Amino acid sequence: MISVGLSKNLENQVNNVSKLLNISKDIFIKEAIENYLEDRMDYLDAVKILSEDKDWHSMDEVMNEFKDDLQD
Repeated sequence: MISVGLSKNLENQVNNVSKLLNISKDIFIKEAIENYLEDRMDYLDAVKILSEDKDWHSMDEVMNEFKDDLQD
């Protein structure tokens, strides 16, 4: 278990939003942390991929290359 001290303002926001969503504060905070961690992992994955030495193409280059395939 982890205990976290929140500012009064942040605690009020958690209380208000959890009430609006009709869920407990514990569930709201747990979901918020899960979503944050998922976003951070996605970011770190993207940074890793972008740092690899690969040939990159702009969206314009890709669209131009496949323009005949993309037309209806």
